[in-house]
Amino acid sequence: MLPNFLKLLFKKPDKQANVDLRRNFRRLLWLMIRQGEWEEVLNRRAYVELRWIRRLAEHGNWKRIKWNKIEFNKIETIVGGQTDIVAATLRTVRDWAAGVKLPLLEAGDVEEIPFKSPHVFGSPPSTEITFALSNKPYVAEIPNARIFSNSSIILTSDGSALSDTGAHPRFGHCVSFIYEAILLYQQSNKVLLHFSKFKTREIEAGIFLSGLASNYYGHWLPEFLPKLQFLQQHPDFAHLPIIVDAGMPQSHFEHLRRLCSNPLILLQSNESLLCRRLLAAPSPTFFPTEFLPHNIPLHEIPGLSLRAMRFLRGNETFDNSKPRDKRLFLVRKNMKWRRLLNEDEVAADLKTLGFDTVFMEEMTVEKQIDLFQQAQWIVAPNGSALLNLIFADPESVKLLILTQPNLFNWGTFQGPMDTLGYQSMCVTGDHAVAEDQKHSDYHVSVKKIRQALSFMGMTEATNGANTYENSDATE
Repeated sequence: MLPNFLKLLFKKPDKQANVDLRRNFRRLLWLMIRQGEWEEVLNRRAYVELRWIRRLAEHGNWKRIKWNKIEFNKIETIVGGQTDIVAATLRTVRDWAAGVKLPLLEAGDVEEIPFKSPHVFGSPPSTEITFALSNKPYVAEIPNARIFSNSSIILTSDGSALSDTGAHPRFGHCVSFIYEAILLYQQSNKVLLHFSKFKTREIEAGIFLSGLASNYYGHWLPEFLPKLQFLQQHPDFAHLPIIVDAGMPQSHFEHLRRLCSNPLILLQSNESLLCRRLLAAPSPTFFPTEFLPHNIPLHEIPGLSLRAMRFLRGNETFDNSKPRDKRLFLVRKNMKWRRLLNEDEVAADLKTLGFDTVFMEEMTVEKQIDLFQQAQWIVAPNGSALLNLIFADPESVKLLILTQPNLFNWGTFQGPMDTLGYQSMCVTGDHAVAEDQKHSDYHVSVKKIRQALSFMGMTEATNGANTYENSDATE
């Protein structure tokens, strides 16, 4: 039986009660320690902590609980019986399907994804190409599945949390779910999901194309849309609606309509769908939104899928009747990170070389594709707009990428684009903030940009640009 003073814990809390509780609890523990009653000390402390956690849980104060201090088996006990909070094990769709004996439709072979270190102006280009493996394509038909707006986690009727990324057999341990709105806590291959604020709607059937970061072009194009090439192999694909997040930019819907004409189910913010029949397919490669600290070499993590890039190109052809003479400077309007700080200066100088400054966000997808099909030269800060390069003619266009010195994972772009026949080069500038920040702002000197363009074959760029002193770059 607990001492009377511990009953303070379960009364209406006030400042003095909390002070008395802490003082008396410390006295009790110190007395028991002096008497050598270590086991009893630990038992009493664990008991009080568990009762306190349960009290917070009963009042719905889930976010006040320090989950990282609790063993996960105790978490499962605490949340047991709750309808809007679930402690679940992360599993890949393949692993879960095998366990419940759910057949999968095999939708293709594993693909080799090329990686090549970025070609940086001032340094000789790398000749080494390494390969990483894609996900093995499938289509799964999951019964009674629950999904959530802006979330890539599928919750099954048996309480499993499906995520091919988070449960990836090799890389899953370094995936962070920090941006998942339904996540309370993540511990190894376990997650605690809370969705009391999500309004539930039931639907008969749908195709899963919503998910975390679907509103970002750099995820929508290479991660989400390529799933369609697998999903289209299901015999009922043409007759089922596609589930997408309602808040995506209009250009994302336009790209979707380029590739299919299925009706759409718009998943609203803070909405959950209970799907009696959910069709799901993997992204082409391992594509996390955020990493935990890890030491995995970048060349071992697969990047852009060649199969996906060709699929996204769709029926767009390199129309030879169109001139290939446009010079484009792509700017990142309204961006709050990874900004080219001297963008206006660069735009003004490139204008003297015949470059048009282009705001991609203001264009329809049709106009973007048409513009890239006519491009001869493209200069752009590093960003997802460069994925549109797949619509340009590889025999006519040259790309100069402006970037901070730390290139992070741009080898996953260089390798596939080189394989597709495109010529690209990076010109690095100076950090505006810490070097280890992936999205650091930066600036690149106009002089260096001209030198790089001249090196790539633009003869008129030589005017006003002296020879780059440290350059030992070679073709």
